[in-house]
Amino acid sequence: MNLEELIAELNANIFLKEFSFSKNNFTPKGSSELELADHVIWLDDLMIVYQVKERTGEKSSVNSEKQWFEKKILQKAKNQIRDIVVYFKKYEDEIIIPNQRGHIFNMKFNQIKIFIKIIIHLSNKLLPEYYKNKKYYLSSQEAGFVHIVSGNDYLNICQKLLTPREIGDYFIYRQDLLIKHTHNAENLPEGAIVGQFLSGEDANFPPSKKFLEYLYRLINDRDNFSISGILENFSQRIEYINSNEKNSEYAYYSIIGEFAKLRRTNLQEVKTRIKLCLEACDSDEFELPYRIVVPETSCGFVFIPLQHEQKDHRLIWLHNLTYAAKYDQKIRHCIGITFVKEQEDYLMDWCFLDNDWQYDSAIEESLKNYYPFRPLEAKLIPSYQFK
Repeated sequence: MNLEELIAELNANIFLKEFSFSKNNFTPKGSSELELADHVIWLDDLMIVYQVKERTGEKSSVNSEKQWFEKKILQKAKNQIRDIVVYFKKYEDEIIIPNQRGHIFNMKFNQIKIFIKIIIHLSNKLLPEYYKNKKYYLSSQEAGFVHIVSGNDYLNICQKLLTPREIGDYFIYRQDLLIKHTHNAENLPEGAIVGQFLSGEDANFPPSKKFLEYLYRLINDRDNFSISGILENFSQRIEYINSNEKNSEYAYYSIIGEFAKLRRTNLQEVKTRIKLCLEACDSDEFELPYRIVVPETSCGFVFIPLQHEQKDHRLIWLHNLTYAAKYDQKIRHCIGITFVKEQEDYLMDWCFLDNDWQYDSAIEESLKNYYPFRPLEAKLIPSYQFK
């Protein structure tokens, strides 16, 4: 497996195959086939584009490694990043490519608010330290700020930052810190920047090796927050979904997209409530729904355990309680999930609502007469926990 294939597999695991694009050739009208990028991540208003360069060949010297880096990284890869930006502007509505699920999408660059550009390289050990320490390129042309990261460093980043939201947040933070502290940061290992990000220290604070300790102290227990077992092959596991999405085949993207935008602390709260619902189904006892609301994404989640006798009416419960939860919190997005025990398995039905909040006298009266939820309380949870 070469570096480009490794990055594609790694990103598919973190960002899910639905949001990962590794076959990125497209043919605009009146033009020959073009390659957009070696890899693309597209999640709602976040896009990350990658150019991947791997040093091959046995013959090597300090001078040849220097020449390779200057030619392949500082020239070719940087120009390819520039071309990506040009393509998006020039070929609007013509960049149609499949994701790693095989679903075809027309990339809408006008929807992108966060655009991260990364060059990943795997170089020879003879590469001079000056080039090994190169962490970004700032172009006055179309490319703008371009991250430069070694393949080993990117792998280590992904081993510490385990969710799409964390990866995106890190590279935003990294760009801010490198612009403000270029001289200090260029001579530091990548881990020191990762550690400073984990610590919660502002990017205005000068980077140093002391932040490496946060890498070693980080509690990185994936089992506490991973819901990959639910999201993997998600479309095949859905019993029912109600969504505003016109294309029913892709309707589930709206749901997993909201999960993909959560931090690990949010996911831990989600997993806790799913576990409580499954336990309630096992005992077949009545329990009020569980909820969380994530202010950063303006999305609420309502988890509804149902007794077996409610199975035939579960979609009514799903609709009514999801609408009520969305209305109660005055939020734009809300995901509802019902759980019902079915022999040795569980039926899970989903509802996704995405629209502006509007006053509804009928719901107001209904909630006043019967409030079907547990009270919510505001909690400030640190993004990361340390030993």
